[in-house]
Amino acid sequence: KERRRKRKREEEEEENKDKEDEREKKREKKEEESNGGNNNNEELKEELFGKEEEKEEGKVEEEGKKEEEKEKEKEKEKEKKEKEEEEGKKEEERKSVEGGLLRAFQYFDRNRVGYIKSSDLEMIFHSLGKELTARYIHE
Repeated sequence: KERRRKRKREEEEEENKDKEDEREKKREKKEEESNGGNNNNEELKEELFGKEEEKEEGKVEEEGKKEEEKEKEKEKEKEKKEKEEEEGKKEEERKSVEGGLLRAFQYFDRNRVGYIKSSDLEMIFHSLGKELTARYIHE
């Protein structure tokens, strides 16, 4: 997109230069032919016409800039939405893991006292094939 925009701007600048060159040639030609009077009116018309073209070209450039800004805003919004979705997924995953841990804890907290005895924890690790010291489990 950036390349297209850049190419478009370069083409517009080239066209502007060509038009300016044409206007300059016409002015020079008119000055050579000029004897005063009527030619001055034509020169004024040419200058006014040239200024109108410049205004139109400026409007086109402004519109192009506005379009670029709108596209940038859309891209930022899209990135923001993607980031929010990603954060939402991470939060759901975290809750899922926490929920699983809570269910596992509740399973082994048979007396519902809010803790697991170190002897029970030692038995759990032993059944999983983890040989940990009693001191490590207690900590």
